[in-house]
Amino acid sequence: MPRKVQPNDRLPPQDLDAEKALLGAMLVAHTFRSDWVDADFAEIRAIVGPEAFYVPAHAIIFRVMLESRDAGEPVDGVAILPRLNAAEDRDDWPEILNTLADAGDPANGLFYCRAIRRAFQLRELIRVCHRTANECFASVAPDPSAITAALAKSIEAIDDTGADREAVHEGELLQRMENPASRMAEKVPVGLGWLNRNLDGGLDLGTLTIIGARTSCGKTSLALSVALHASRAGDDGCPVLYVSAEMSIAELALRLYAMRTGIPLSKLRAGELDEPTFTRERNQAALAAKSGRGIWLLDGVTDARAIAAAVRRYARREGVRLAIVDFLGLLSIPGEFERHDLRIGAMTRLFKQSASDAGVALLVLSQLNRGSANENREPRLSDLRDSGSIEQDADVVLLIHRGKDTPEPIAESKIIIAKHRQGATGSVDLGYNKKTLTFHTRTATGDVPSWSYATQ
Repeated sequence: MPRKVQPNDRLPPQDLDAEKALLGAMLVAHTFRSDWVDADFAEIRAIVGPEAFYVPAHAIIFRVMLESRDAGEPVDGVAILPRLNAAEDRDDWPEILNTLADAGDPANGLFYCRAIRRAFQLRELIRVCHRTANECFASVAPDPSAITAALAKSIEAIDDTGADREAVHEGELLQRMENPASRMAEKVPVGLGWLNRNLDGGLDLGTLTIIGARTSCGKTSLALSVALHASRAGDDGCPVLYVSAEMSIAELALRLYAMRTGIPLSKLRAGELDEPTFTRERNQAALAAKSGRGIWLLDGVTDARAIAAAVRRYARREGVRLAIVDFLGLLSIPGEFERHDLRIGAMTRLFKQSASDAGVALLVLSQLNRGSANENREPRLSDLRDSGSIEQDADVVLLIHRGKDTPEPIAESKIIIAKHRQGATGSVDLGYNKKTLTFHTRTATGDVPSWSYATQ
């Protein structure tokens, strides 16, 4: 027989004094101003429900008082007694109500409420963890992914809703405010001239940025260009984690070789470099990569939760400040979802939270629908696949628009800042080197455009 995990003999977390005090405060609230009763009853029920009470009788009393308030009836010992008897026939209701009436002060009702909720959340965590442990022991061949998904969903439901958070006065907020210039070192620079400037100096830590483009328009190239610039920016560089669900590490290595050396990728793939040249350029590229903090590459991971865990791990272990995920359409997340857009929404919310928790700038690549190509126009936010959830969670959305293909080695491209939560939107003209698959800043001299090959 599989062994079940049994709880120990300790009592679960509880705050009986707070339960009594809250119920007592609600019982005598009618002796205070009516606006207090209307406002605080609403706040109380937003923070706790009957299930939050440890004592069953207290849960019944709380539920009955809310029902009486909703019905427009008084909430005192005499008025609610019939409802209590209807809920559970017992002789000691009057005695319990008399004891509670002297237990709490209405002015402290929300304080009692928060104490009850904290104890309830701890009990729920214990219950969920015991249930999860029993599932692990009871299953003949347990599915860790399914169990983990159920655990994450349960913990998310337990987490604070924010109903009891306090607002901050503007004066206090301004008094504590720091000069944004002191935080510029915390930004992740993306290079590429005006793109970096239009993003107010780079990507903010704790934010989610989406790069959207149609197939073969340069999502990976732009992401790697950003990664290369960030990794060698500043004195020591900004450590970068690049997670690819599309390309192998070997394929990414070829691209990085071409981007760092300027040798056309097609020449590399065709094996046209002699061994001495290849070795010399390879060693110089490796030395350049090791001179800064460099880029950490991870492939073969498609579970969004595993990626989120890797972001936290490398942020803690290697000091990563920029994480890139390539790309959203190839990822999965366990759980039952009625529609695909709901699954995408679960992943973007997870990445948004992971960026905030780990203190990194998280950049995620996404595919665009073919609408803009079919209609011969620039892409827009609505072209993002499952755009609703992506738009909602992203702090910044960058869309790549490639001009008409020509035989020239440099293709005209445009980066559209379609969403910028903390700044202006707009667009930036760039050049795309089709040989090295790199983006570069563009400058115009007269009527003839010229291109700067150094990623700035």
